[in-house]
Amino acid sequence: MRVRRVENVIVLAHTSLPPGDDEWRDYIENVHAIGRVFGNDLRRCRHLVFTDGGGPDAKQREAVARAAEQMNGKELPIAVVSSSAFVRVIVTLGRAVNMNIRAWAPGEIRAAFAALGIGPATARSLWVDLDAMDDELGGVQSIRGARDAFGKV
Repeated sequence: MRVRRVENVIVLAHTSLPPGDDEWRDYIENVHAIGRVFGNDLRRCRHLVFTDGGGPDAKQREAVARAAEQMNGKELPIAVVSSSAFVRVIVTLGRAVNMNIRAWAPGEIRAAFAALGIGPATARSLWVDLDAMDDELGGVQSIRGARDAFGKV
C-alpha cells in the first residue's frame, strides 16, 4: 500500500493484498498530516483509491472512521478505482454508511476524476505519482488499466 498527496487529493494504492496494521497506522498518520495542511478540515480534500482487491479489514476501517470524524472526514468525497468487480460491489454497498464514496472500473477513470473535480493540471501531477506508486508496489493493475484508458481518450 502507498499513500501520497497531490494538491488537495489524497491518493492511495493497494495491490491485491490487504494492508498490514503498521501500513494502516502510517496511512492514518498521513491523512491527519494532510488534514492539518487544510485547517483540520478534510472536506477540503478529495480521496482517490486504486486497488486490485486489497483493502482494510473491519478494525482498520473503524480506525479510519474515528480519524475522519476528528476532521469532518465523513464528508470527504472518495473515488475507488478497481479492476475487481467484487470491490466495486462492496464499495457500492458501503454507500449506505458513507454517501460520498463511489466506485469505478479503470476504464471509467475520467468519470472518477470528474466526480472529484480533478482538472487537467492536477491529473497530470497525479499520473506522475500514480506511475511511481505502481512501480513501488510491483504493479497495480487498476492503475495500469486506468492509465491506458486515460491515454486513449
